[in-house]
Amino acid sequence: MVRLVILRILESYFRHRWLYLLPIVLMSILGAIFVLVTKPTYTAKGVLYVETQSYLASLTAVRDSNVSWWTTPSQAVNQEISELLQTDAFVRAIIQRTSLEENMVKGPSVVEAIINETRANVWAVSLGNNQLQVNAVHEDPEVAYQIVTAVIEGYLQWRVNADLAESGVAQAFFTDLIETYSADLTAAREAMRIYLEAHPVPLRGDRPGNEVLEISRLQAEIDLAASRYATALNKEEETRLAMVQIESDARQTYFLIDAPTIPEKPDTSLRKLALSGGI
Repeated sequence: MVRLVILRILESYFRHRWLYLLPIVLMSILGAIFVLVTKPTYTAKGVLYVETQSYLASLTAVRDSNVSWWTTPSQAVNQEISELLQTDAFVRAIIQRTSLEENMVKGPSVVEAIINETRANVWAVSLGNNQLQVNAVHEDPEVAYQIVTAVIEGYLQWRVNADLAESGVAQAFFTDLIETYSADLTAAREAMRIYLEAHPVPLRGDRPGNEVLEISRLQAEIDLAASRYATALNKEEETRLAMVQIESDARQTYFLIDAPTIPEKPDTSLRKLALSGGI
């Protein structure tokens, strides 16, 4: 039954030659609708240069580079940016720096749509061992420029905050150690003082062998406590130095070669758009 219906439709179609134009007219209408509906998009770009280690860090030797020998600096930063873009918090921080923030009060569904759209339209590409290009595409050229700028600034701020958090934890750790070792050193010195008061030097100036051994043991405890205390002070000083240098270090390690600009031309020209509609 269905076969007969199809055959009759085809027979009627080929019997009336003016129907030959129907597919062409329909596809032409669809092509025109495609051209009219498709909005031009703009791509903004910014090239970031990544050093393995800043000059300040190499002078102070406080922090080592986390880049592995098989991973270039640009690849490491590219991976970090890609992972950060998978988090809503980072994408939300990007949106706050753009004109899209005005639409973030229109309800949860709009907020989710903007976050997903922004995440899908931002990507980074390694241009070599030390160069990284950050790209963003949007229908508004100014918004595309704002997104690229926000991604770069947001990443640098995240890098600074992450290093500050690590240094803060390390400083708190060494501060506690300093208090502990200081108490141990005070206790060792007090034990030596009490022992010497209880065992004064004999008139002839020679101490018994057991007293000499005990004094040597107490002195060894003082030396050990003093060494630990000095080491903790040194580490705490290095940590404070690292916290002071972190932001300056980040600005020296990552800097813009080509700052993003507002794109003037859309990604697709009228010729390409008309060709796509024609196809």
